[in-house]
Amino acid sequence: MAEARCDPLYPDDEKRRKIALAEARATSGFLRIAQDHSAFGAGDLNNRIRHLVPDMDYQPGDLHKRLLRLPWADVFSTNWDSLLERTASEVMERNYDIVRTPIPF
Repeated sequence: MAEARCDPLYPDDEKRRKIALAEARATSGFLRIAQDHSAFGAGDLNNRIRHLVPDMDYQPGDLHKRLLRLPWADVFSTNWDSLLERTASEVMERNYDIVRTPIPF
């Protein structure tokens, strides 16, 4: 995913691209790439992530159900996938309301 982010950011600067890829191994480096990508517009990063993380190609598994059966008061997720949200309707022991709050860039 880091390569897909770096290629459009540094198309003519191979040295900067290699540095960014090396730094992307750390969370802070990957976040820097995301911040740099904001130059392309607010929605572009979201669209690219949705393209790179094909959420609906995956189905929730047993682990997702087991997690939501634990006695949580609330569950917060910042994931790009919707596996927990799609699992909530299958867990009858608990009642979860899904709240989505988009964060503007």
